[in-house]
Amino acid sequence: MMQVEIRHKTTDAVLYRGSHADGNLRDVLEAAVQAGADLTNAQLAEADLAGAQLAGSRLAGADLCGVNLAGADLTGAHLVGADLSEANLAGTLLRSANLEATDLSEANLAGADLEDACLHAADCSESNLAGASARGANLKLADLSEANLAGVDFDGAVLTSADFDGANIRSARFHGAIDPPQ
Repeated sequence: MMQVEIRHKTTDAVLYRGSHADGNLRDVLEAAVQAGADLTNAQLAEADLAGAQLAGSRLAGADLCGVNLAGADLTGAHLVGADLSEANLAGTLLRSANLEATDLSEANLAGADLEDACLHAADCSESNLAGASARGANLKLADLSEANLAGVDFDGAVLTSADFDGANIRSARFHGAIDPPQ
């Protein structure tokens, strides 16, 4: 068995220690989440966590820059202030996740499920959200400038003061959305 440690991004303190036969970080992270570990400010940049089951995880302020979370389940996750810039979140389940003030700049969220998620003041500039569902999501004050929003379902979303400057909104749906772009 190989020991794997999840560390704090600035203090380097160990937030969670686990073991796995092949040292697989994804499996250790899933075990940490199942154990209810608080992974606030965890250092996980560039990790391959594709398909990880992280529903309800506590990753506020975590460094997830460039991480691969394609197809992962982050339903109800707490990611306030996390850095997910340049991350691959294609097809990821983020229903009811709290992504307030999260950096999602240049991230790939194509086909992601953001239904009822909180993206208040999130930076989604230059991100690819093509075909994503943001039904009922809170995107108040979100930066969606230069983002690819083609085919995004914003039905019932709160878009008050969101920045759509230069965004591709071709075929995006805004039925019942509050303050959609003009």
